[in-house]
Amino acid sequence: AAWARRHNRTPEGRALLATVAANGAIFAAWQLAPPVAMSRHFILTAAAVTSPRARGHTLVTSFFSHASALHFAGNMYALAAFAPPFFAHLPAAVGGVGAFGVVYGGGGVAAALASLAASAARRRSTPSLGASGAVLALVYALVAAAPDLPVAILGAYPSTLGEVAVALAVVNGVGVLAGWRRVDWAAHVGGSAWGAALCLSAAMPDGADRALPPGS
Repeated sequence: AAWARRHNRTPEGRALLATVAANGAIFAAWQLAPPVAMSRHFILTAAAVTSPRARGHTLVTSFFSHASALHFAGNMYALAAFAPPFFAHLPAAVGGVGAFGVVYGGGGVAAALASLAASAARRRSTPSLGASGAVLALVYALVAAAPDLPVAILGAYPSTLGEVAVALAVVNGVGVLAGWRRVDWAAHVGGSAWGAALCLSAAMPDGADRALPPGS
């Protein structure tokens, strides 16, 4: 409650709270609604977007969707950890609520498209859900703006955000190339690439207005 009251004082904090609430509402729906209905509308599969009765909305709903408590808690913890420094460290011209929406929402869609592309390349449809691609878009946008930002891995191992980003990129890349299952590695790569590309584009001359809308 105290965490929510603290973040409710600013537009940026309210954007974070709204995003967590949207994810939380869909997680609650997974616990209460028929699983068949939730799977049809909140899981991304190749069939969902290519069938005659395509469910294109799953390109968006899937990255707000978590069926398990551990998946939901992990992604929301990461979102709550990285959203405040995202707002604090991006230049005013490219940061703010508008940029948060573009990076998070665009990162989620980029992650979904990357997941579909990987499924097509493997000729194996992999169901995908979760906010990790959208959260990684925020992380990599922040990396592009503040690579030397200090972080403590598991609260104990000091490092920089840039070093952590390199390690994540290696793990996600190997996961894609090796075809590891249980985690949608391609979605992670897609979201990460979106965040980094947007922030780097905004840093180019005259790029801020072109890439990210100013915050309110």
